[in-house]
Amino acid sequence: MGSAWRGILVEPVPDLFAQLFRNYSICKERLRFENLAIADRDGVLPFYRLAPVKDFLAEGLPDW
Repeated sequence: MGSAWRGILVEPVPDLFAQLFRNYSICKERLRFENLAIADRDGVLPFYRLAPVKDFLAEGLPDW
């Protein structure tokens, strides 16, 4: 029995979505990729994220 699982991958941030797609594109026949967010209602809502930085330590941030 092979790996026949299927799934939906959701990522609202465009550059992270592109990275997600690159990372899992080998499985694209079984996966659906959605560049969106999931909320309790339709529409446009505020979305916050940390700005990308080149040096996490210099900015005093953890490297996650």
